Amino acid sequence: MTSIFRQWSGIATSANVDAYPKHFEENVGQELEGYSGFIGANLIARDLGETIEYTMISHWKSMDAIEDFACANDEHAVVKPDARAALQSFDSLVTHYQVIPSFGPS
Repeated sequence: MTSIFRQWSGIATSANVDAYPKHFEENVGQELEGYSGFIGANLIARDLGETIEYTMISHWKSMDAIEDFACANDEHAVVKPDARAALQSFDSLVTHYQVIPSFGPS
């Protein structure tokens, strides 16, 4: 069975650069760990000058697991009020990718 990466991005102002990573660390991981089929998540950042782009990539066992998390709207981003407050803007839709077996040092 192929696992799935779920990608979503948001933009924060440089003045509010720490708010979303703090929300991710204190809330997102703990919430996602409560879902069956959740494998893990990473938050990556890109400095755009006056703003910072955050991209969250979560890893799931299947689309069924994602549907359990996101309900029937599996293509819609799940953005809680605390996350909304930390971001200037964010994607309303997510992108899903099938994970293809890869290689490299363990």
